Amino acid sequence: MDDTNRIIELNQTFYKKIQEEFSKSRQKPFKGWKGVGEYITENFNNPNILDLGCGNGRFIKFFKKTYPDFDLSYTGADSNDFFLKEAKKTYPKGIYIKTDIFRNLNTVKGRFDVILGFGITHHFPSIEFAKKWVNQVLALLNKDGVLILSFWIFESSPGKYIIGWGNKENTTRICRQFSEPEIESIFSKTVLIDKFREKASKKGNHNVYYILK
Repeated sequence: MDDTNRIIELNQTFYKKIQEEFSKSRQKPFKGWKGVGEYITENFNNPNILDLGCGNGRFIKFFKKTYPDFDLSYTGADSNDFFLKEAKKTYPKGIYIKTDIFRNLNTVKGRFDVILGFGITHHFPSIEFAKKWVNQVLALLNKDGVLILSFWIFESSPGKYIIGWGNKENTTRICRQFSEPEIESIFSKTVLIDKFREKASKKGNHNVYYILK
């Protein structure tokens, strides 16, 4: 098995092992979602939204709570059965797809006005993989559609890190913090519409958001 597939499968195994605990710990919205919500509501009318790596549905939960009268069509995609089950409970009106969002994007049918990717880019196995993946995702957009991605800043310097879950043995994931030049390289064939940074936590953790087409 090559490194790309090994990393993807290791990370999928990690989430499966701690899926219930992880879901319980992921109930609050990202701080930057306010800016994402404002962009969507100001620039789209009844958009068709695809949420890649939707997890337990906390983005759509935040969005519909914040903008209850804003009409949209929502599709959530994830490889984890438990997360999808939780997402369906959170927003029953959505369409949900079980798929490997990194290796099986061809299973996602249709075109979308907004494609979201939150909490997933730190699992890109490499820069070259990320470039190809972004191009695949852009092909799923409608003519005036946008891709909105967050990049997690969780260490003092970029690099690849092995991160565990509490004191659980044999429960690790591989996460990568990309540098600004690396991210610019990933987006070399896109048009950057906007970029913003959310307020950091006390530990300095935060996300940087990119809106692309």
